[in-house]
Amino acid sequence: MLSYAYTLLAAETEAYIWMAGLDPAIGIYHETEDRRPALALDLIEPFRAPVADALALDLISHGTLDPSRHFVARDGGVYMNPEGKKRFFVAYERRMTREYLSRQTGLRTTIRAEMQRQAQTLRRHLLHAETFEPFRMG
Repeated sequence: MLSYAYTLLAAETEAYIWMAGLDPAIGIYHETEDRRPALALDLIEPFRAPVADALALDLISHGTLDPSRHFVARDGGVYMNPEGKKRFFVAYERRMTREYLSRQTGLRTTIRAEMQRQAQTLRRHLLHAETFEPFRMG
């Protein structure tokens, strides 16, 4: 579940990086490797706990996903079955689009909007030496 959520976060962030006119393969903290979106991995770090980690805890602790009903072991791994994926995506999308008041900007926003803002802010930092402040939840 965590791997799935991290993959979704990285893919969405990679799209925002491309939209900002940056190359997602050139990272700051993560090393550049063939076909690896290192910059996307850099930018998702502050989003991992409030999105992926908290989502996984919520889904299991509230019984939305039941390990005995929504997961299957095969090929040396554990995977969500179709019903598990459906429940996961509904919860993921709800978390990504839930509005909250950002202490950084003072505006109502969503996690998804903040991911896009991070890519744009990094671009301005790199091109115009504007201040870049990493995302903080709360």
